[in-house]
Amino acid sequence: MVSQTLNETDAEVFYGSFTNVAGQTITTGNAVSVCTTAASIDGKSFVLSQDNNRHSFAGIAAEDVADTGTGRFIAYGYAASTLAFGLGTSIICNIDDPMGPGEAASLGVNSAGLNTSFGPVVSLETITTSADTYFRAWVRAM
Repeated sequence: MVSQTLNETDAEVFYGSFTNVAGQTITTGNAVSVCTTAASIDGKSFVLSQDNNRHSFAGIAAEDVADTGTGRFIAYGYAASTLAFGLGTSIICNIDDPMGPGEAASLGVNSAGLNTSFGPVVSLETITTSADTYFRAWVRAM
């Protein structure tokens, strides 16, 4: 875990590192989870967050990471580019809404399906589209 040095021009962020075992590139803003496949559980192998591993959500990818490559994710702090998945119908996520991963075949976060008012990602923008879109968020997955 790495913390950005305190300064007056950048937001504070806590980064972690991971190895991509998703079988595809993980791009900046995608939600990532610890891999829960029995043969790959080592605490550093991550996949794209989807319905079957939403409880092992770790954070938001901070950079593009090729398959089998190593990269950084945001575990806590400001994320300038976070993917919100669309649901095929008009959705509204307001500023300060809790969000998280969980929909099957999605690579981002949304407020749909959360069982709690405390989500691991908080929207810093209003989202009013049914398509996948990028937005600013506060990540609190630690």
